[in-house]
Amino acid sequence: MTQSKQRCLLNAISTNDVEQFVSLCNGGVCSLNKPVHIKTDDGECATWPPLCYAVHCGIVDIVKYLINKGANINCQGWVSKSGVREYFNPLFLACKDKKLDMIKLLVSSGANVNCQIPGNQIEEEEGGSLDYRDVQNTCLHWAVQYGHLEVVQTLLECGADVNILNSFMETPLHLACDYYHPLILKNLIFYGAISNNRNHAGLTPLAILMSCEAGNNLLDERKYSIRLLVRAGYNLQTDTCWQHMVSCNSAFRDTSDSFPDKPFILTLQNVTCNPNRLLHICRLQIRKLLHYKIAAFQFLPISENTKESLTLPDCCLNLSDVVASTN
Repeated sequence: MTQSKQRCLLNAISTNDVEQFVSLCNGGVCSLNKPVHIKTDDGECATWPPLCYAVHCGIVDIVKYLINKGANINCQGWVSKSGVREYFNPLFLACKDKKLDMIKLLVSSGANVNCQIPGNQIEEEEGGSLDYRDVQNTCLHWAVQYGHLEVVQTLLECGADVNILNSFMETPLHLACDYYHPLILKNLIFYGAISNNRNHAGLTPLAILMSCEAGNNLLDERKYSIRLLVRAGYNLQTDTCWQHMVSCNSAFRDTSDSFPDKPFILTLQNVTCNPNRLLHICRLQIRKLLHYKIAAFQFLPISENTKESLTLPDCCLNLSDVVASTN
């Protein structure tokens, strides 16, 4: 297949010229599944199966034509730029471009909604492989990580496995907590996400949620997300990981005589034994640090504006008052 004919094929797809595309296919210029290799002036190389390119361009008529003619709906291509090779399939491209109708069309036509995509590959200058991490994320993992709520919802409606694992033993729920997307977290739980799974590092979704750096200025949403995990069956009593994280954090160490750390840690541990009082954990942390006015206040996972609002006089309560308010 010459370069000029390759360009004709790509032009027919990108311009939605169905007649020209069919003519090229019938003339033997390309097969339904044979990838098209292209290289741009900026150094980008790619291998595009016709179906992948049609999905990427959003040309529904050609997508339907290829599917009806028996094109491999789970075919894979790749694009390489700046030494990094990224793999994709038609469904992944539809998700990446947030083409919801295209997602539904592909799945209804037989695309594997739980297909796992190889990770990115970093290449040496001479073409060798320098590093390759096969993350094995599904489209749902990817959409959750990047916070595409409508794509997540569409994939779930199409039957995506809400508890599928990638190579790091992460479910989509782990990623929703790690990148802090509370609305996506809510959708995953609604569709049956299991909240007790541990990733390869032994972390549960709650442990990740309590330590993630994203969404730190949304304290109320953070508490709401914790409550959702508990309602989803999260077994707090069997998870000591996040309790260890809190007790080892420099914000809660006994750094001075004016900071009686042990009583507070005991109070916090008592709260964790009662899921109904879990919503008060964040408030307990803030009130405690404010009451003793220690430097550890800077470690709180909240924005500077929120910190300023919390330092108002009416927020400085005694620890005993806070504990009483949780009873």
